[in-house]
Amino acid sequence: MRITLKKQIDHLFQLFVIIIVIVLASWIIFSTNGTKLHLAAYSVPFIFIVMPTLVVHINYFLKNRRYDFEILEDEIRISIDKKEYRIKPNETSEVKYVISPEMYETRHVWLPWNYYRHVEIYMNDGGKFVITSLLTDDFSWLFHHGFNYETKINFYRLA
Repeated sequence: MRITLKKQIDHLFQLFVIIIVIVLASWIIFSTNGTKLHLAAYSVPFIFIVMPTLVVHINYFLKNRRYDFEILEDEIRISIDKKEYRIKPNETSEVKYVISPEMYETRHVWLPWNYYRHVEIYMNDGGKFVITSLLTDDFSWLFHHGFNYETKINFYRLA
């Protein structure tokens, strides 16, 4: 699995919808008012919703842009710039599954960046791999392959 344009669009879809709703609502509400209110209506959602989502998305993209990830029968395979690593559960010292509080409690996700999650794999030899949700949305391989992992709940998840 690689990061594809479709996966990126899937992750950013909710953000696109929010932007369209904000623009349309602002245009309807403030079309007769002055430009100061109009700009304020755009800047608050942009600062508190759009920017954090873009920061997380760009961080995840930069972290996994050269990764190729594959789930095999008893291990996972990660290729980085054509160099292949095969990881079995007994070769890891620590595995952290980092998710939002909403996803952990299976509540409705309101903010776009809450869909982003990742796994940090710390190897016995000191190496570290990060698998983000841009690379795969299915993290069930953690327990199907016997990885001993800790779930870390974090409001803002940078990899």
